Amino acid sequence: MIKKFNLSVNKPVKGLGDKIVGENECNVKIVKEAEEDSCSCCSADSEFSQVSQSIGSMMEKSNLEKLEIKERLEKKEDKQSKILILIGLTLTIPLVTLELLEFYDIIEESFIFGYLLLFLATPIQILLGRPFYKRFYNSIKKRKSFTVDTLVVLSTSVAYVYSVIALITNQDVIF
Repeated sequence: MIKKFNLSVNKPVKGLGDKIVGENECNVKIVKEAEEDSCSCCSADSEFSQVSQSIGSMMEKSNLEKLEIKERLEKKEDKQSKILILIGLTLTIPLVTLELLEFYDIIEESFIFGYLLLFLATPIQILLGRPFYKRFYNSIKKRKSFTVDTLVVLSTSVAYVYSVIALITNQDVIF
């Protein structure tokens, strides 16, 4: 006796006397071994219901596992974002403060001052810009249209490279 039902199954299911003869995302065929006695019809139906219940419980467990994994990934991403924000603030506040002090002539610009600004700006460019660079690279790789990430990557990269060149050629440096 062959019974079909629509169900998505990721793992093979073994019931009492059942053989799975084929499976895909939509259909699972369960072939019931024919029993010799007169009540084979009744036992096949009860076995079929047991198998369908076990498939349902496995799918529920699978969905719960997927949700738990998704929640763990979101927590990990949140933690990483918080760390990046703290690093960014830790490096940006001194950078902006030094630039303002130099702008209002409280501190005179020197050879070491430019390299100090470069030392503070480089981790910001690399660490905090990394997600933008990844998304920009993926959009270029997949030949998608330009996104906001393109604007961010191009503008910050051009400004950073200009400041490094200005530092090397001994011109006015603004990071």
